[in-house]
Amino acid sequence: ISTKSYYSMAGIFKSTYTMEHYNIVADWHEREVGTASEMAALKKARDEAAQLKKSNETITREAREALQTKVRQDTAKYLLGAHELIARRRMIGEPEPLGPVAMKRLAKGRGLLFEAEDFDRGNVSVDRDSYGKDIGIISDPGGQKNFAEYDIELPTAGEYQIELRYAARRGRPGQLLIDGQVVQPEAVSKTTGGWMPEHQKWVVEGVFRLKAGKHILRIQSEPLMSHIDKVLIIEAPLPNTDAIADADEGWAPRDLVQIAAEDELVPGVLKNWADRLTRAEQEGDPLFHVWLEYAKLPRRTFRTEAKRLANDIRSEVCRPPGQAQGSEFALVRDWFSGFTPNSLRAVANHYRALFDEARGWEPTKVTPEQKQLVEFVKDAKGPFALPEGIEGSFAKASLTQLNANRERLAKVESAMPKLPTAMAVEDRKIEDLAVHIRGDYLTLGETAPRGVPMPFDFSGRYRVDDKTSGRLQLARWLTDNEHPMTARVIANRVWHWHFGNGLVRTPDDFGIRGAEPTHPELLDWLASELIRSGWSIKHLHRLILRSSAYQMSTANNAHAAEADPANTLLWRMNRRRMEAEVIHDSLLQMAGRLDLQMAGLAAVVKTQDPTSDELDRNNEIYRGITRRAIYVPVHRTHVYELFDAFDFPDPGTPTGRRNATNVATQALFFLNNDWLMQQAEALAKRSHGGPAERIGFLYETTLGRKPSASEGAAAMKFIERFGQALPESLPLAKRDEQSWAAFCQVLLQSNQFLYLN
Repeated sequence: ISTKSYYSMAGIFKSTYTMEHYNIVADWHEREVGTASEMAALKKARDEAAQLKKSNETITREAREALQTKVRQDTAKYLLGAHELIARRRMIGEPEPLGPVAMKRLAKGRGLLFEAEDFDRGNVSVDRDSYGKDIGIISDPGGQKNFAEYDIELPTAGEYQIELRYAARRGRPGQLLIDGQVVQPEAVSKTTGGWMPEHQKWVVEGVFRLKAGKHILRIQSEPLMSHIDKVLIIEAPLPNTDAIADADEGWAPRDLVQIAAEDELVPGVLKNWADRLTRAEQEGDPLFHVWLEYAKLPRRTFRTEAKRLANDIRSEVCRPPGQAQGSEFALVRDWFSGFTPNSLRAVANHYRALFDEARGWEPTKVTPEQKQLVEFVKDAKGPFALPEGIEGSFAKASLTQLNANRERLAKVESAMPKLPTAMAVEDRKIEDLAVHIRGDYLTLGETAPRGVPMPFDFSGRYRVDDKTSGRLQLARWLTDNEHPMTARVIANRVWHWHFGNGLVRTPDDFGIRGAEPTHPELLDWLASELIRSGWSIKHLHRLILRSSAYQMSTANNAHAAEADPANTLLWRMNRRRMEAEVIHDSLLQMAGRLDLQMAGLAAVVKTQDPTSDELDRNNEIYRGITRRAIYVPVHRTHVYELFDAFDFPDPGTPTGRRNATNVATQALFFLNNDWLMQQAEALAKRSHGGPAERIGFLYETTLGRKPSASEGAAAMKFIERFGQALPESLPLAKRDEQSWAAFCQVLLQSNQFLYLN
């Protein structure tokens, strides 16, 4: 087979998609399985759901565009609101978390403290088990739009400090909303050093003036969420009114929520403006130097002092620190030349006019100073930009239509047919592969058109067109009755499962590095029988199970053993230990607890970044499963302990031939494992009658035969001596129960039980 032929086949695999994505954690591609009518109903529901989602995307886009226009028109309002918000920040200062000392205030009815997991509405995951007794947290169940809503009622109006107690090793920022408005666009954004309870810290998300009565508090994030433990809403300490210039006039600056509601502004945009002006003051920003100077003037003397300031600005006596005469500050100076405001609102309106004019400038025909202003008004991350989570500011008609669509979407999705799924593959991007010279992807040769290996393309029946991956042609080629390999590989594997060794001892390798068949004619005959029966695996099983080779005893024959010690010629049946899954099911069957239910998950275990506590919890879940082993979940980095002890293969790699070890951990499992002892106790309780009858029943149940006289006597002696060795303080009935359980434990770990004879 030429190198080009291999790359022809590789092109088929390259064009075949097995995974939805390769994120952490990656998802297999799954496909629903149903009748034609079920699939048609599912398609109809999905089409309607897609149409509703598309409609909402259009409504949201148009609403955001309209809101963006309004934000630009309201520039003056945002400047004034930001000035007021900055004054409030100075008045409040940097609030300290009150969570650690909140109980005294709460006892006096001055706030609310509740567990994060006690939300009224939400889609977050709740974990009450992984972090210790009485410690519950909310977090994300995996990438999605996470939210938790709380209905709260405040007894009095006032200033309330909202705090969250959470743990986060990495930042997972979200938003905090009150009554549908984003009041903290960067909530839950801190890191605390880890995810565990000892890393939980109280973080102040803001101080807000709230009315008495009912409110809705919402925490949301996407796609991940920190581990949130508690929520605190508590009366804030009295503000520092001396920190603002107009305190002597009795001016009480409003908070973010009030300003946004009363002035019809977007809270997130208002916060961005306040942050931008704060940085401008700290950095000496020439663009806002004029604004900051006018904002310092007291209200009662504004007109008088504004005249002086206007002259200073014109003459550049008042200019930003470090700005040379004639620098970019000149742009703002020239705009304000000849302008003497009578209020701060007039200054805000003049700035708005400047920004409106800058939006009309041609980017290629501006001076360097003008270019900076154009970049500012068009900055996707600047104060004019709309943040996420602003639906509460949409027009009423848009909100009404969005909510109606969502209600309909919820009904459509809830009524959507729930069909079983199967891991499947599909064609997406169809492409051929170039030959990688010496296997180097950087050194490419000629392109190899997709197809099956040329020497085996029987008369060109399996050519691949340009519209498909070639998967179907490859499958038909593999199962063609003339194919020389597939039937032999399958027949060899079925033989291997029944005998412990295949006719080819390397079931994964039929190439030049693999073993030669021990019985080539037999392998050919089994392969031909498989094809003749229409590829019936059941027919192949029946042939093998009815053969004299399979029905042979495991008894030894000294002469044959000397001639063929490896039993290559199959002069007896190989004696071999049961596989891990068979041991699991057999132990449950002996205990009378095996659940024969077909299909469906037996349990769900934590697989994404499990903690040590979660791994312990996984083990408890594994031990509680009574379904057959085929339904036990397999976590590739933490396999069930019974499977791990008895040579269960690495779940991350294909394994045609398992190892068969005999190590101390296997004996220790049967001696000390609590789950094993529970099965032994259950088996003992199934036996009834006198001692001889019970021993006979247990031998027949576990080993499939009656005990010999000497075995019966030895069993009786063991049970008696074991009971005598137990503490005399134990009741007689309890000692008897434990003695019989110990005897059952001996039978279950015997070679006669664990090995196929």
